[in-house]
Amino acid sequence: MHNLRPKDKEAICRIAKESFNSPVEILAYGSRVNGDSHDTRI
Repeated sequence: MHNLRPKDKEAICRIAKESFNSPVEILAYGSRVNGDSHDTRI
């Protein structure tokens, strides 16, 4: 399930830490220009 690039995961985690005060679970999904998709649970 973890197909995000490390830099993308780091960015998502940084934004979450800046945006939420309590513990949360982040579900992320996206698609790349070439049509591949990726998702992760952080």
